[in-house]
Amino acid sequence: MTYTITVAGMPVEIISDVNISRSCSDLITSCSFSVSADIIDLCRRGAVVIVKVPAKTVFIGVIFDYQIQYQGSTPILNVNCADAGYSLSHSDLSVDLASITSGQYTAGYTYSSGMSVGDIIESVLTNTGLSATGINARDVYITSNFTVTMGQTRKSVIDSLCAEYGCIFFVEFVGDISVAVCDKWDAFIVQDKYSVPVAVSDASHLIETCTVESIPNMNISRMIVYGDNPAGSAAVDVAVKPGTYEIYVDGVITVPVADWYAGVAQDYLDLYELCDEICTVTMQGMPLILFGQVDLYQYFYNLGISSDITTWRVIQEDLSISGTGGVVSVYRLANPAIDLSVNSAATAVATLTSDQMWEAKRETSEYAEVIE
Repeated sequence: MTYTITVAGMPVEIISDVNISRSCSDLITSCSFSVSADIIDLCRRGAVVIVKVPAKTVFIGVIFDYQIQYQGSTPILNVNCADAGYSLSHSDLSVDLASITSGQYTAGYTYSSGMSVGDIIESVLTNTGLSATGINARDVYITSNFTVTMGQTRKSVIDSLCAEYGCIFFVEFVGDISVAVCDKWDAFIVQDKYSVPVAVSDASHLIETCTVESIPNMNISRMIVYGDNPAGSAAVDVAVKPGTYEIYVDGVITVPVADWYAGVAQDYLDLYELCDEICTVTMQGMPLILFGQVDLYQYFYNLGISSDITTWRVIQEDLSISGTGGVVSVYRLANPAIDLSVNSAATAVATLTSDQMWEAKRETSEYAEVIE
């Protein structure tokens, strides 16, 4: 497999692998590589980087950081890049929309109740260079006025809207164009490329490693959710897994009181059960996509692997492209029933590794397990 990488419109040759990563918990795609330091004039912060493999663009973004490193007497330029989501997170929308009089910020801009989330996000992306062809959520309407406050960035406005109305937003790459994608989670996952599993077996794909991992403190018997109320006592909701216990293994969550409701503990208990197993697969090539599904039944069957889940959803992808064009992909997989929209606690919980969960357990063992 061959690949091309351009910086500021000029093709370059890399010294190290090109590493590209994206996760459902951070949908800004990152890219890093090393080149000869003699092209530093091209690799200034803000320079556009495009990485392509045959028939597919795998990254479009800008350089946000670089470092010159000397190995012996040879200078190497290490370059770090991020997609347009990074730029949106550093673009102040408030000053572009606000009323400014005599150098004073006098009022924020307000989107009126009844406007669609998709229309608002498209307006937020005006003059950013992103294509709006992937923005849907046109039938999702805000139920109260939304005011852009002083200093608020384009990305924070988008994230706030998505969190409140159960949408998802990220940037995908089509040719030389960055396309903004936004939709209600339920509508997003029924698209064929996210709902039709890719069957993977030794016969169809070259799998290097496969690990099915239990997340230790997902396996709890009782969930306790406090609604944090700075003005007074905390609300509390409790849910217990069916069974008989001499002592409960508790999961303890504290949420803002505005997010607390009767039954919230059962919802978290159900979520923990869904997140109990994580699968990691390393394979050659790029057969999967973020949020897509993979069917590992045949692979598990051939190896005698026992798992309650055989169809998984991709929640993280890490691509490594070698100097010769070979691609090794590492995919982190979770239960496809998990809601991974921005407002879902599962987005953070599902991406925790067992080491991180045990670290959280150790740090909070005096007060049971507290995951905030």
